Amino acid sequence: MKDLLIKFLYKTGATFILRSYKQRNKLITILCLHRVSDEESITFPPFKIKYFEKLLQYIDKHYQVVTIAMLSKIDSNKPLLVLSFDDGFLDFYENALPLLKKYGIPCNLNVVTNCLDNNFQIWTQSQNNLLQEIFIRKHNCILDLGSKQINIDNFHPQNIIAQNLELFHFLFTKDEIFVEQFFANAEENIPFEIPATPMMSWGDLENALRDFDIELGSHSLSHITLSNIRDKGKLKREINDSKVEIEKNTGRKVDIFALPNGNYNDEVIDQCKIAGYKHVLTVDEKLLAPEKSNEFKLPRLLIPYHNYYENLFKVENFQNAIKKLMK
Repeated sequence: MKDLLIKFLYKTGATFILRSYKQRNKLITILCLHRVSDEESITFPPFKIKYFEKLLQYIDKHYQVVTIAMLSKIDSNKPLLVLSFDDGFLDFYENALPLLKKYGIPCNLNVVTNCLDNNFQIWTQSQNNLLQEIFIRKHNCILDLGSKQINIDNFHPQNIIAQNLELFHFLFTKDEIFVEQFFANAEENIPFEIPATPMMSWGDLENALRDFDIELGSHSLSHITLSNIRDKGKLKREINDSKVEIEKNTGRKVDIFALPNGNYNDEVIDQCKIAGYKHVLTVDEKLLAPEKSNEFKLPRLLIPYHNYYENLFKVENFQNAIKKLMK
């Protein structure tokens, strides 16, 4: 029913109305994306390749796609839009970049430097893979979180999705020591290996920067929730050392920092300024007014959907507009 309603709204021109509003007010759209793959997953479904290409066709037709650095320098008859990818998954390199090149579309890529070293798994993807594997194997288990437990014995997809979200919200509030210990315990107690998702290497990044139009940014050393870090030296390393490492290995200046999990506090923002970044990218689910394009914090719209029409409405900020109207 939901899919039919969204398709009906699209056919009646709702996206055109929303896009026209953007154009009149010169509002800027920055999209936050992650994976582009035909891999099946219920816990974190990647953007299907054919739907990603359809989205690029839509964006190429209706928007002027730019990089973060170009936002304040371009005057266009079309609304401005930035495609911003986080993490540095290998499927971005293998699947997204060839399509971006096909349509001549630039992008912003924010990498987790530990992943580039040795296929390090960020905790959010480890969690997705853990719950996905439990679902596939129909493995009854209890995930011990200390102050609470998650009992997995119902393998309906919606139940697994809900428990994956519950686990995310719990681990999101914990520091890196707790998160690392949780996954160490899980690997020890579960009678199968948690699969690893392929990440880009430094060599992949070098090839990507040579062959494609990429604006490079940092997404920290390890992707831990920064506001939960107790050790202030560790916080500085996550933010500053990732920038230094990327610049050393690529020869590119890094002015952008994408906040892991979209989370921040005043101390995180201050440390980003000290490190010398020009912008930090949030997922505050807002459009950007043109007069704010040079501000330090820039909001993005998260694109997690694998339904094509739902993606289009998210691009046009429909869901957030409805939420605002209902308040």
